[in-house]
Amino acid sequence: MLIEKAGYAQFYIHEPVKDRKMLVENRNYLTPQQEKMMATQPDMILQFAHHISNTFKDSIIIERNGEIINLGKSPKVTADIKVSLFNKGSRSFIDNNINLTGEKRGFSNKSWILTYED
Repeated sequence: MLIEKAGYAQFYIHEPVKDRKMLVENRNYLTPQQEKMMATQPDMILQFAHHISNTFKDSIIIERNGEIINLGKSPKVTADIKVSLFNKGSRSFIDNNINLTGEKRGFSNKSWILTYED
């Protein structure tokens, strides 16, 4: 094994008016093995964020107080992801303020991935 890494990922879907966020349960969409692999792979993180956005597009949430929230055509998705390399403690892996729905796949630099410094 060349690298030992572990990760933990929480994704949030945001409502467009007040930018309130709702936690997405990863286990509702991924197997435990998929969740484990996704948490440390930027391409899989982005793919899952886009999947969440597509799943929730045009959804309507009705709050207990009767407030109706329309998530719109392209709901904002953010994530709080922690990664540990070589068992040296967890660090933030991506910028949790970035709307991952707006990020594109490809080989260019990803400004939403944070540097992992010792």
